[in-house]
Amino acid sequence: MNQFIEKAKLVLTKPSKFFEGVKKEEGVQPAFTYFAVISLVNLVLGTAASYLFLRSLLGTSVSLPTLIVSYVISLLFAFVVAGILHVWIKLFRGKGNYAKTFQLYVYSDTPKMLIGWIPFIGSLIGSVYGLILLIIGGEILHGFSRRRSIFVFVIPAVIVIVLAVLALIGSLAFLTLMPGLSSQ
Repeated sequence: MNQFIEKAKLVLTKPSKFFEGVKKEEGVQPAFTYFAVISLVNLVLGTAASYLFLRSLLGTSVSLPTLIVSYVISLLFAFVVAGILHVWIKLFRGKGNYAKTFQLYVYSDTPKMLIGWIPFIGSLIGSVYGLILLIIGGEILHGFSRRRSIFVFVIPAVIVIVLAVLALIGSLAFLTLMPGLSSQ
């Protein structure tokens, strides 16, 4: 367990040094094992936070089988997200292979996994720091310049934010225009 703690600490405090070391890492197995551990930490802490905060607000809780299924799906989904990210990186002539993209995705997700469970602010702070890690790791693992790495990773983030805001506005407009739905 100490190796995971040390790895997370290095990702968060010395990302350039960390990603330089990742250049020597072979395949996806070390990154996947790390991701499985930090995802489990996120699941446990997120479940505890949800239980403490949301249960008192909503009166609901999640069953153990649901937690297990969601954990397994999140592990499998990491490969899909890394695949999409890899296609995006290749469009911008990134030099690394899929394994480097998987490592980049997993390690840059560290802040979100470790503090994303904190209600209201954890996910935002974790996502912003994760974006910074993507930029640093993209330079090192895919050979981007700093400017290109910022461009490659900030564009999708802005698109996602704009789409989320539009979806929120659309949902609020729909609820406002349909008063019969909101009163039921």
